[in-house]
Amino acid sequence: MMMKSKAGAYALSFSCGAAVYFIEYLFCLLCNSYFAVMGVKSHEIEKIVFSQFKYLIVLSQLKIFFVYIVIGGISGLCICYLVYLYSEKFRRELNAKKIIISTLFFTFALSLIFLIYDISTHPALYNEVFYAKGGILSEFQIFLTDRMPRFIMMIFRIIIILLFLPFLMALVVGVFKKIITLFRMYPRFIGFTLILIPIIVIIILSWGDKNEGPNLLILSSDSFRYDRISAYGNKKNLTPNIDKLINEGFSFTNLHVQLPRTFPSWYCILTGEYPSGHGIRHMFPRREDILKAEAYLPLILRERGYTTSVVADYAGDIFSKIKGFDRKLTPYFNFNIMIMQNSLEIHFLLLPYLHNRIGRLIFPELRWFSHNSDPGLLKDEVIRELNDLSKKKRFFLTVFFSVTHFPYASPYPYYGMFTNKDYRGKYKYLKKINDPTKTEIITNEDREQIISLFDGACRALDESIGSIIDELKTRGLYDNTIIIFTSDHGENIYDCDFELGHGQHFRGQYATHVPFIIKFNDEYANRMKIKKYDGIAEQIDFLPTIMDVMGINLDEDVDGVSFKDVIEGKRKGIKKIAYSETGIWFADEGDQFFQKQRIRYPAVQKLCEIDEYNNEIVLREEYTDLVNIAKHRTVFDENYKLLYIPTRDGVQFELYHLRGSALKNLYHKNHPHFKSLYGYLKRFMKRTENAEIINGLFIPKGMGNRRKDSNALNLSRLK
Repeated sequence: MMMKSKAGAYALSFSCGAAVYFIEYLFCLLCNSYFAVMGVKSHEIEKIVFSQFKYLIVLSQLKIFFVYIVIGGISGLCICYLVYLYSEKFRRELNAKKIIISTLFFTFALSLIFLIYDISTHPALYNEVFYAKGGILSEFQIFLTDRMPRFIMMIFRIIIILLFLPFLMALVVGVFKKIITLFRMYPRFIGFTLILIPIIVIIILSWGDKNEGPNLLILSSDSFRYDRISAYGNKKNLTPNIDKLINEGFSFTNLHVQLPRTFPSWYCILTGEYPSGHGIRHMFPRREDILKAEAYLPLILRERGYTTSVVADYAGDIFSKIKGFDRKLTPYFNFNIMIMQNSLEIHFLLLPYLHNRIGRLIFPELRWFSHNSDPGLLKDEVIRELNDLSKKKRFFLTVFFSVTHFPYASPYPYYGMFTNKDYRGKYKYLKKINDPTKTEIITNEDREQIISLFDGACRALDESIGSIIDELKTRGLYDNTIIIFTSDHGENIYDCDFELGHGQHFRGQYATHVPFIIKFNDEYANRMKIKKYDGIAEQIDFLPTIMDVMGINLDEDVDGVSFKDVIEGKRKGIKKIAYSETGIWFADEGDQFFQKQRIRYPAVQKLCEIDEYNNEIVLREEYTDLVNIAKHRTVFDENYKLLYIPTRDGVQFELYHLRGSALKNLYHKNHPHFKSLYGYLKRFMKRTENAEIINGLFIPKGMGNRRKDSNALNLSRLK
């Protein structure tokens, strides 16, 4: 059948393209309808989701369906235009059959090309759909990531451009012709407009204060280990850009965090207070706790004329709850977002189109995709943010990357930079979360793969940091900006059989030991007399130190101390004993040693509840006291570390020589270093929490007045 008009041909082609993507929508929906958190299916959570949030699921699927149809329709239009050009060039008849066949075939082919390209670029995102299924699907993904020559990906990109470019150019030409027509009809008005618009744009772009500085920029990454910095004599060429900061600045080489979990740790950085002081002591604080907490650093700087901003990807959702930032480009996480994210995650045929600004604008939940923590996407947002901040008088910008956080899902080429291509275990592309209640057999080959994935994530992070620093130099901001690189906490990666993770125990050093590098602005850099400090320092020392360096009086009474005199060579050092505490254990049982050495409370599904005010996941109030009493705590100096471990059978202690064997427990009640460190811990707990000792346990006074249920701690049983 001959097409009577070009409009009819476009309508038919749009419908055919939309039909292909409608089928893809149904395919993904029928094959992947489940609810999971970071890849782990939970029947208990599924019951809550499908019973209480069914309307949200429907709305999410309707939006996803609409985007499928739009993308499919636009693809159909582009292909129809190519068919039209072909018919015009070779004087062929344009009929409906030709349009239908061409559109169906090329739309499906285009979808396949997008999928292949994205699997090879972000393999962790498609692990569950292909590799984890085994068989031919697994081999398909392995072929795309390990065997297919990369130049084929370049060919695919060219094909995509050739398919879309002609139609887009035709649109531009059409719009231009319309403008010319209007110009001929209304020459004076259009001419005046064409002259005025560029002038207005130039004025808007140049509007704003001249940046005077000094600016403050914190570059940070979740779970980054201290020993991954090449300049400290570790893995060569892993962090060349971070190494440059070290060469130009100052380093704390023995700095430790006070609670190795993201939310409490950032409050320690921003307040200079121990967790008991700022009140955020785990990852699920209640709304009233957040309202009471004051993040001093952004609030102080904002009062002094700084524009305060934070940019983060999935692990940085905590910043959406921190007061004091004028601008927030961060994910926001509650139960609704979790559902929306899971609703989108199952549509693996749509995901290849969404790794861009438009995709994140339509689907903000993409920021919370742990399996696609591509630092390049965050880096691009930071550069756009610097474009605005560079016009401000001075700014404080915090950047928080998640690529080095579990599951270490870095993009091409970093995921394969250090890994073994012949590896065929379940950790090929990412370290999946495991059921902590079951024994997990990790082979040496698995360990090497997981460590290599982490190293690839570190290298990906370093490249993005290098790009941000280059942007500062291009804009003339580098010399007048204080740049900090650090992490919220470290990570255990099977060191001395300490398993994987953070915040669960204090054996070893890598959960609390983090890098802390400061590149000062040029004015202050001349006053810096030493390049590094090897003595003990704490995360809480950052706020008083940086305020002192910037010449800002700190009115708040904080726990940290300023190291400004040490940096300037006026003092040799500050003798300190560091403190840290654990967060919440997410599971209530398991074979890990720290699960056997603890006071038990329910798993996170029962331990927490959904806040009716904002659908956030929060700790049930009746468990607050129990969680705080059950915490493992540690104090240590430069030579010895003491671990305080409360259990239902009483308190256990472990004592380690930090320069000796990490596994040799030296504890004895008469050991002189136990006596001195335990004496310090008792004084510390009395000073910071007004704690008294009952049956060997530290019990902050007044805790017994809070409501408890049958699962709460019975102190009389702890003898």
